[in-house]
Amino acid sequence: MSIEMIQKRANLYIEACPDKSQNKATISKKFKKDLAEYLIGRGARDNFLEMGASYGHTTQLLSIICRHVVTVDNDKYLIDSINGMGYSNVTAVCYDLYDDVPFMNAVSGHTPFQVALIDAVHTYKHSLSDATKAIALECDVLVFDDIGLFDGVNNAHQRVVSEATHLGIPFTNIPVGNPAGYHAHGEKSFKRSEGVILELQGLSDNDHMMRKKLIQRLLAQEEPMAEKSWKVAADSLEAIVEEKMKEVEASIMASGDASKISSFKNDHDKVESTRQNFRKTIINETARLLEINPRFLPDPSLPDVLSAIKSAAEEFQVTSND
Repeated sequence: MSIEMIQKRANLYIEACPDKSQNKATISKKFKKDLAEYLIGRGARDNFLEMGASYGHTTQLLSIICRHVVTVDNDKYLIDSINGMGYSNVTAVCYDLYDDVPFMNAVSGHTPFQVALIDAVHTYKHSLSDATKAIALECDVLVFDDIGLFDGVNNAHQRVVSEATHLGIPFTNIPVGNPAGYHAHGEKSFKRSEGVILELQGLSDNDHMMRKKLIQRLLAQEEPMAEKSWKVAADSLEAIVEEKMKEVEASIMASGDASKISSFKNDHDKVESTRQNFRKTIINETARLLEINPRFLPDPSLPDVLSAIKSAAEEFQVTSND
């Protein structure tokens, strides 16, 4: 198929897709258009690794432009749906991206890849893991989605850039998608460009020497969150706990139950115990959401910790019986 025909088919498909403002689980039409133009400019012949399939909107576009697409998600329903679309150059596999050995074994038979889309779990830890594995699978181009919405993803992108700079690896950042300030979905707007294409150069020279060095640096154990950063998280937690205590107080006062009102005003140990229980409940839920004690995460994960604390608090309903 000619480049002109590929371009035409890609444009027709993009126009038929929902935009991000209509479906937050996909990339915007502008992102799709920018990515399509970039890949077509490379000759429309890349072996592409899509990390996070979702509903397959981007997968279908990639099938038009790329030689072969391997897309991975841990949702069997979504993977079965993509496989059912019948694209001969798409391989959709159901694996947990963060179960490292099974995932790497599942996709290594399709290497070398040239380009990867980082679009799975939008945290620093997970995005950095995705980027590191993509580099190990011989990708020289990393496409980061949603750096404009998720600070953790942006921090992962910045970490790769920082380590590449330290090693003297030349790179190019190409903003893609909607710009900073543009409406994303709901009440959210992009803080910076929606996404970025990071081109890393020279990784395959000298038997992949620079690739190996970059992977080693990205895998290096990071220091736990500094006290200054942890204080930001702890202050956020305490502010939420105090909000919950105010909800309890308002509920008790509105009940008109003299015994409860007296207990709340005078039994300071019980009140403090309630506060401690709220704190413990929220921090435990935060750890569950992050899959780790947040205190052990590095500084770049602070935005993810704050987001998890907020989500944990929203799930925690207070009653006057607490």
